[in-house]
Amino acid sequence: MNYPESEDLFAKYLLKAAELGNSEAMYCLAVCYERGLRGFQVNHTKAFAWYLESASKNYHPASLEVARIFTVGAIDGSVQANPKAAQEFLSRIPKEQLAECRQIQQRIADWLNSQQ
Repeated sequence: MNYPESEDLFAKYLLKAAELGNSEAMYCLAVCYERGLRGFQVNHTKAFAWYLESASKNYHPASLEVARIFTVGAIDGSVQANPKAAQEFLSRIPKEQLAECRQIQQRIADWLNSQQ
């Protein structure tokens, strides 16, 4: 990666937190890979893998992202559309928490984008 030292530290610690099992860090890392933020190159395969890992730890915003990707497939074709899998991931999220998940997603995206 080629970015300023502060971005290098951010990337280093975000990756370390994700590798240590922090589900929110996994989600943030996935967003960075999906959108090419904070010095990370766009990589839809890695993004989806981190979303899945975060969702496996019951982080509901990640489950919502996995469902979104399964609904239409990944832009680069690395994940095929699978409506049944999309529904399965959506069913993991309590209905009363859907709005909160979307708010969390927006806050994280706003924060990551504002740090560019």
